[in-house]
Amino acid sequence: MLKGLQNKNFSSLIRLYETKSLSLRFLNSSYISFSFLFQNSKKRQSIMENFYFTQKNVLGISPKAQPLSSSRKPSGLNSTFSILHSKFYLLIFAFFAMVGGAWAGSSSFNESWTSVSTASSCINSTTTYTLTGTTTSNNSAVINSGATCTITFPSAYASNITCTGGTFYGTTISGTITKTTTTISFPTPVSVPKGVTLTIVLNGVTNYGSSNNYQLSMSMPNTSGGTSSWAASANSQYSLVAPPSISSHPATGGQTLCQNATATALSVTASGGGLSYQWYSNTTASNSGGTSLGVTGQSSSYTPSTASTGTLYYYCVVSGTCTPTATSNVSGAIVVNATPTITGSTPASRCNSGTVTLGATASSGTINWYAASTGGSSLGTGTSYTTPSISSTTTYYADATSGSCTTGSRTAITATVNTSPAITGQPANQSVTTAQTATFTVTATGTATLSYQWQEYNGTSWSNITNGAPYSGATTATLTITNPSISLDGRKYRCTVSNSCTPSVTSDGNATLSVSLVYCATSGLTCSFSSGPSVYYCTVTSVELGTMSNGTSATVCASDQTGVTGPSLYTNNSYTATVNIGANTGSANSIGIWIDYNRDGDYADANEFVVKTSVSGASSSNTLTISVPAGASTGQTGMRVAYLYNGTLAQGNSCTASTYGEYEDYRVTIVAQPACSGTPTPGSLVNTNPVPCATGSTTNFTLSSDETQYASGLPTNGINQLME
Repeated sequence: MLKGLQNKNFSSLIRLYETKSLSLRFLNSSYISFSFLFQNSKKRQSIMENFYFTQKNVLGISPKAQPLSSSRKPSGLNSTFSILHSKFYLLIFAFFAMVGGAWAGSSSFNESWTSVSTASSCINSTTTYTLTGTTTSNNSAVINSGATCTITFPSAYASNITCTGGTFYGTTISGTITKTTTTISFPTPVSVPKGVTLTIVLNGVTNYGSSNNYQLSMSMPNTSGGTSSWAASANSQYSLVAPPSISSHPATGGQTLCQNATATALSVTASGGGLSYQWYSNTTASNSGGTSLGVTGQSSSYTPSTASTGTLYYYCVVSGTCTPTATSNVSGAIVVNATPTITGSTPASRCNSGTVTLGATASSGTINWYAASTGGSSLGTGTSYTTPSISSTTTYYADATSGSCTTGSRTAITATVNTSPAITGQPANQSVTTAQTATFTVTATGTATLSYQWQEYNGTSWSNITNGAPYSGATTATLTITNPSISLDGRKYRCTVSNSCTPSVTSDGNATLSVSLVYCATSGLTCSFSSGPSVYYCTVTSVELGTMSNGTSATVCASDQTGVTGPSLYTNNSYTATVNIGANTGSANSIGIWIDYNRDGDYADANEFVVKTSVSGASSSNTLTISVPAGASTGQTGMRVAYLYNGTLAQGNSCTASTYGEYEDYRVTIVAQPACSGTPTPGSLVNTNPVPCATGSTTNFTLSSDETQYASGLPTNGINQLME
């Protein structure tokens, strides 16, 4: 029989014996007050007791002998109810209770894991696992004191597992974890509300499983005899990681290498989590006490350096997420021998064909000689090599071998063959005026660098030319003579060409410079020509001198003779010149002749002008006597002939006059008068030597002749006397 029910929210009825106690847990964190009324049917004793508690308070209630005073409660919250004990039934307010170790309330309690705190752990290590789950059912539960639950570990665990304790929803737990099951004892009741996040912490779990991925699950009994569980899921997955382990070690077979060659890589094969590698070298065959190679980011393989000579051994230490590290066996000996190098070379040269001896030195080993930079057979060995006879520059190559090591590339060493100079083109004659430039060029072959030296011949000897007016290029292949003076006329030039080989070679010396003088231009005289009854011929029609008889145009009213080459004239001799003019009406005409005896480029010096005046214009032929001074400069020089109508020419008219007439220019050659030698044979009618004897040189001889005629070809000044 139920009495005094003042709250209709009670949802469950359980029996309460006098010897039992009652445990309660409320869901909110506020203070709650309530009252229990116990009525004992035997003693008919009513007991009233008032309580207050917070969310995590766990209260035990037992019958009291007397009522207790009411407790304080927060405003707005009133959960007062009465418990009628006469039928040993008790109404409980809106939550589950576990009495005597059984679930009270709903028969299902389904939850799931949302995470596991430790994603990975090392095998054979002790780890604390914290699993977090959220209740997904609409029911609450209370785990009573002494109740147990089961946590299942993966069956792959190799042996028993121990757990030193932990907590479940704030309650300390303890128990023994076997290979597959963890039995947890709850020393005090645990109230599990609905819709909350729960955690279970397992301390001191020893991971005896092998390296793999695993999942945890948890189950508890309920009032219906089944179990409620947090099932295994991806969110409860964790990994067991093995420490590093090396299954394949560096090769123990040694390597013998040449310096800077490429060694075969050493390698290890290792397993475990988060592996890293550190290689070491050692001077002894030991895998401890070596020198770290000090390279970050090393891999499971390493190629030994061959930059330095010597013998080294190598090993690798592998580290991982879990300890201990693993150390490989030591490798075989890596022996690096020195590679010899060519440390010096001695090229050589010679002139023209023949053998050449070359030289080379090496850091070690034997020097080998070759004809090519790669391949081919050795021509010889040693620090020197004598070539066969060669006629042109040839390159040879040397390397060195020490043991099995040879220099990486061969060194080129040149045998140079120089050729002596040879002239292939002779300088040519040059003819210029004093206002022009002459160039003489020689062409030569021979090994560079060729040297040149020009020389001139002054009529007596050869001498070297140096640069300075008028010369330039005196030591090049081309000699330049700028504005040469008339004194250089007739000079000869040659060039000597040399190089490192002997002998030098010289051009033939026949190149001759001819220099002609440049005289002032003529002006002022013009010709007058008419075909009518009154005819004026103001032109020179011919000039005769020595061997020259030069007819000129009578109908050209301008100077029509410019630089005509005339005869040779001997010094200290006189010559007759005949000048013919065109017929004209003039009666006071004049004819003048200028000769530049000192070859200074003008006609202004004494004795350089002769004139004939009062020349009739009746087509006359006029003679003038030319006397060549004994001191006249030899060589070609200028001669100018002028005719002036009705006027008298003076020496100063060599360049200009007025108004009618004509100028004509010629070239004559002044030759030194030779001395007579020898005695003519008496009785000769004709002297075959046309050159008269020089003044002061007397030769007496007898000619057969009449008393009134000179011998043919002998001017009067060349004969002292005529004898019968």
